[in-house]
Amino acid sequence: MKETPLISIIVPVYNSNNSLPKCLDSLLQQTLQDIEVIALDDASTDGSLDLLQKYAASDERVKVFSDGNNLGPGRRRNQGISQARGKYIMMVDSDDWLEQDACRQLAEKVKEVDYDAVSFNAYIDYQDKSIENNYYQIKQEFCGTWRDVSSLIFKTPFHSCHWLYKRSFLEKSKVAYSECSFLEDAPFVLSVLMKADNILFYPQNLYHYVQNDESIVHKQSDKFMSIFDVVTAIDAILAQAGQKEAFKTQLQKWIERHINFCSNQLSFCLRPIFLQRLKKEGFPYSPKKLFLSKKIKWLGIRIYRPDEKSFYCCFCRIKIISGEMRAKSIKIRFLGFPILKITKTE
Repeated sequence: MKETPLISIIVPVYNSNNSLPKCLDSLLQQTLQDIEVIALDDASTDGSLDLLQKYAASDERVKVFSDGNNLGPGRRRNQGISQARGKYIMMVDSDDWLEQDACRQLAEKVKEVDYDAVSFNAYIDYQDKSIENNYYQIKQEFCGTWRDVSSLIFKTPFHSCHWLYKRSFLEKSKVAYSECSFLEDAPFVLSVLMKADNILFYPQNLYHYVQNDESIVHKQSDKFMSIFDVVTAIDAILAQAGQKEAFKTQLQKWIERHINFCSNQLSFCLRPIFLQRLKKEGFPYSPKKLFLSKKIKWLGIRIYRPDEKSFYCCFCRIKIISGEMRAKSIKIRFLGFPILKITKTE
């Protein structure tokens, strides 16, 4: 194996035993062999570490790091960057995978011009086997900076896996992942955009982003409270670049979209606290989408669960039915008037 491979591929791993083989095979079977795979186990309990070690034993390009601690994907990626030896760096999530020719295509591009970063498109793979094309909105290849795509920055997902980074650029510009437990990609990618002098926007679908019902994005979790820290980090990046006012409208829409999403994924016990902090911070949000549990499109009915003990149904933004669940009773109201009380018996 070369002392300095062309591309280091960083893969944080946490309980990904089922998806890991496809992910790792897609990396090790790349048409470009001049790579290394840095796999960072984050205290998995499902045998993922054993699987990683088997791959490392059979292919010297795989380097496994494990310290028994659960640090989260952001800190693991920072660790991977510090361990990387390649001239360029890629990020791949352990439940996703790459097109077989992805690394070769990117290598050809950076041989032409020494880009700070290359942004490429991705497929979305759904569990019903359907695939969505053109995940990003940038459709034509060009080289530029954030100014050339300023109207699209907050309309495009901030996923750091859809990029190739020059390692010396990351080190020189001191771009690093935040310790946020969710959306840690957003400040990282925004920093890259703000600091890179030449970015290639390459509209080829090279990455497969797998929609997995078991991932944190699709589970209720306290980690979604980190949206407040993410917004603070983004605000600081824009302030440092002197672009807060320029992106004010875009950022507000981005915050509202993610606030609504996080509120619906947050565990019930934290929803009242989330709402209190939301009002205190003054972040924009849509009341009709906050804590939205289900939307019945053909009836126009929306069902909300603001906390563990209450729910309400709205029709045309009017609260029709509401319920309060207590230890020994359930109260149902219609248009604010009590209509039913159910008392639990021992």
